[in-house]
Amino acid sequence: MARLWLVGAVAAMLALGASPPTGAATATAEPTTPSVQNTTTEPTGATTPTEPTGAATPTEPTGAATPTEPTVRGDLTGTVYRDADLDGVVDAGEALPDTDVFANGGTPYETYQTRSDAQGRFAFRDLSSGPYTVSTTNDDNWFYVPASAQVGEGSTPDVLVRGLRQLSSTVTLAVSFDRANHQQGDTAQLTVSLTNSGPTLSGIAASYSTEGGSPQLDLGELAAGTALPAGETRVFTIPVPIDATMADNGFLRVQLSIFSREVANGSVTQAALLGVVGARAPRVVGRLATYPTGNLKPEARWPVPNAVVYLRDQISGALVERATTDDAGHFEFTDVPAGLYHFGVVGPWRITVGAQFRVRASEDPAVTSHLVLVLPGPDQPDPGYPPADPEPPADPEPPATGPESPELATTGRDVVWLALGGLLALALGAAAVFTTRRRTT
Repeated sequence: MARLWLVGAVAAMLALGASPPTGAATATAEPTTPSVQNTTTEPTGATTPTEPTGAATPTEPTGAATPTEPTVRGDLTGTVYRDADLDGVVDAGEALPDTDVFANGGTPYETYQTRSDAQGRFAFRDLSSGPYTVSTTNDDNWFYVPASAQVGEGSTPDVLVRGLRQLSSTVTLAVSFDRANHQQGDTAQLTVSLTNSGPTLSGIAASYSTEGGSPQLDLGELAAGTALPAGETRVFTIPVPIDATMADNGFLRVQLSIFSREVANGSVTQAALLGVVGARAPRVVGRLATYPTGNLKPEARWPVPNAVVYLRDQISGALVERATTDDAGHFEFTDVPAGLYHFGVVGPWRITVGAQFRVRASEDPAVTSHLVLVLPGPDQPDPGYPPADPEPPADPEPPATGPESPELATTGRDVVWLALGGLLALALGAAAVFTTRRRTT
């Protein structure tokens, strides 16, 4: 009975929403299995139908040729001549006959060739349209200025191929310094002499380059261009300040080029060399080596020992220094004036690298070592000593066998008379002896 009462009480409390008392046993519900709803789905392997893709889209035919415009063609004529008087006009005697003339250009680009007639005239027929350059071949005395022309429908351009004398064929240039040597702080004078053996020239100008220093030269009239009258010589003087750089190098070389600012007919170039004295290099070192022909690689070189080497001044020609190489081919010169030298080797050698030898007063032997390369060649004498065996005197020439000269003829007659006189004296002496003997007997 008590158990039934307890169960009833719990049930009542649960019905009223109250919690059972702590420690009270609760009824365990039977496990329930959730219900599973069987749903039917569409199969996933089905594909959605699409439009067929294999059908080709029709296109316009591409094999049809596109019509092109007809090629326009034309002619090109002209005259080739030598403008001897520089007036730009074909004067009598200036036309150049029987000369190859070339035309380059057109569309498509082509090269054509023809020859001028007795009047220097030429013609190119049936050329494709477009720009052309007309020219002929230069020679030693004449430069020909190419002409330009445009060939097209309804036009026949006529051009002049003008020949100009090469400047070197009529202008002689001489360049020199006032002295062979200068010192730092001096102002040397560079003299430029121009002689014109052709027609009067205008616009004659100069440009220059230097070695051993970088002076800014005042070219005067030759900077902008000046006239050079026919058959005359003009002389220009250009001051050249001598600075410390030139003193360190020991020289200054100025190369001057003369050209025309008005026509492109070449140039004339000459150079002048000046010694700048005073500075000296305490030590100059280097190495003399040879190598297999055609192989200049450093590892292929081997030294030339016990060879006498020397320096000859390029300006004065004086022998300045002399040394002998050691077993490793090294040489050393001491207290050498800065400047340009010709390096020489005594013996059966010819120099291939290093013959032009440049000494700077400030060069450091630890940094600068001169390399001279040689190959076997003709024997070179020692310039420091006279030849060991002087040349024997030449044999006397045999007497002439031709006709005697008047002097020889006269001498011959004198000899004949002397001989006859001697014979006569001998005969007289013999007669006197014979007469004396007869008297004695």
